[in-house]
Amino acid sequence: MVAIDAIIRSKRKTISLMISPQGKLIIKAPLNCPMDYITNVVNKRQDWIIKNQTKILQHTTLNQDIITYKKVMFLGKVYRLALADNIKKLTLYNDALYIPLKMPKNKIKPNIIKWYKQTAQNLANQRVSLYANIMHLIPKSVSINNTKTSWGLCNNKNEIKLNWRIAMLPPELIDYIAVHELAHLKEFNHSKKFWQIVISVLPQTQSYKKELKKGDYLLQLFRG
Repeated sequence: MVAIDAIIRSKRKTISLMISPQGKLIIKAPLNCPMDYITNVVNKRQDWIIKNQTKILQHTTLNQDIITYKKVMFLGKVYRLALADNIKKLTLYNDALYIPLKMPKNKIKPNIIKWYKQTAQNLANQRVSLYANIMHLIPKSVSINNTKTSWGLCNNKNEIKLNWRIAMLPPELIDYIAVHELAHLKEFNHSKKFWQIVISVLPQTQSYKKELKKGDYLLQLFRG
């Protein structure tokens, strides 16, 4: 039997199985659901669990340099980190993100995060504004956040918030996230009608959903 990494109990009525970006098996179960029943469900879904955990392991292995911060991802492309003595701030040039030689080591990661966040806010403003005009919608505000499990959200105040790690993604996936959240201004759910709205703007939506799922490991970067 595969290992269960966490069980989250709530007032829900059914069991759901989820594989985290780290390949962990997370079970969401009703408060009084017997452990024997949970174990039985896991046993029945064992092939599915192993298949998806293997996919994640293979993907994270391919992106080991990103996960260990030896390289960075920016707009879907991978850049090496390099030191330069003739710059005063982080500079992206050719195949590298250059770091000022005199920058203290303990300041490098915070400055990379700051650089990502500034870029992400600009991207969020630009892409949400573009598609808001196309979709004839007006969000109350557009900002960035630092959530662990989602690329974006739209709340009942019509505020759109995108994860600052969108700056790591290819432009087409940033657009997909922007359109996804804007569509919630019309349909505050994930109903068939909601997806029809998204697909009407981006016909390649199904392809983008799959690609974005592959990048979920990026949501765990630069934490702690």
